[in-house]
Amino acid sequence: MQFIMDTRLQAMFTYVAVNDVRKKKKALKDFHYSMLPDGLIHGKYPSAYCQVISTFSLHYIYMMWEYYEQTKDLETVRRYLPDMDIILGYYDRKIGEDGLLGRIGFWEFVDWQEAWKETGGMPAALQKGPSTIINLMYAYALECGARLNEEAARPGMAEEYRARQKKIVDIVDGSCWDEERGMYREGPAFSQYSQHAQAWAVLNGLGDKEKQRRALKNALQEKDVLQCSFSTAYEWFRKRPGCTRRRKRTSCVGPPCRGRDAPLVRRNRQMGEANAMRGARCRYMNLFVCLQACARQTGPGTRCESRRIWNICRIWKAWHRLRRARLRLFMRKWKKDKMTEILQAGSCRTKVGRRKDGRTMRQRGR
Repeated sequence: MQFIMDTRLQAMFTYVAVNDVRKKKKALKDFHYSMLPDGLIHGKYPSAYCQVISTFSLHYIYMMWEYYEQTKDLETVRRYLPDMDIILGYYDRKIGEDGLLGRIGFWEFVDWQEAWKETGGMPAALQKGPSTIINLMYAYALECGARLNEEAARPGMAEEYRARQKKIVDIVDGSCWDEERGMYREGPAFSQYSQHAQAWAVLNGLGDKEKQRRALKNALQEKDVLQCSFSTAYEWFRKRPGCTRRRKRTSCVGPPCRGRDAPLVRRNRQMGEANAMRGARCRYMNLFVCLQACARQTGPGTRCESRRIWNICRIWKAWHRLRRARLRLFMRKWKKDKMTEILQAGSCRTKVGRRKDGRTMRQRGR
């Protein structure tokens, strides 16, 4: 059983850890097989029963784009482009007279929040009209679809998707921006604020850079803003180029890839130019970036030292090596004890032992 949003995040982690993409291809195929006649896919698949989480179909499109971005495997992605067209067509049919998505049906899950407990993880704004988060998630799926269509030599579809995205983001920017609070509301007529809406707004490129920085800063500082949970924090930690101010720092981002990490670079070069650039540093570079982003959230005045964070990554790597070594020793001891217990039990009808000269022999039970 694979939940689409969870599988997508796990795939992003394994792109860093290993170069075997067979599990990602298998997941894409499974989700393709779960397509329903209405135009959505199952929220989890394979599964004993059908559960449709309508927003998870958008994560399927994100996963397709991220798979292509990491592997440059256009042949596999081209096979699932019709699925993307069907899903985006379903969402397009749910647009109301105001130009925004209303209720899209099934389970419109976004995140587990205490304020959304009564709605089962769905934005409370849906009870009074459109949801800013879901509209921006749909807009970003259109952006991913436009990029995939451009790579697949479908310029007409790419142009159509970009036009639909621009229409959505323009309406959201005009009707959901609160100048007094400096953030995007959860809906045109719903005064609730969340980090989710600000993150998706920045990813879609709403407003200028100063406006984006203001929205992210206020989402961090204001106490009544709903914070992203662990599963939805991925979009929060992502950023568009130029939307946040970067402190000038040295180039100390970890040593270049040497030793046993060197084959990783060669394998990545075979998988595409983008992967080669990613593999030119240690495979734990994404962990380094995540720890660096977390360090910035520890409070005012906190300085993120790149060398200190890199040392944390080295400790993390060494701890996992030690953990694997201890596990191997434990399994050897366990197997030895288990074999000794079997040989000494005498309750079996026949037992297989080993003589001192190394040859196997049969010992009859009493």
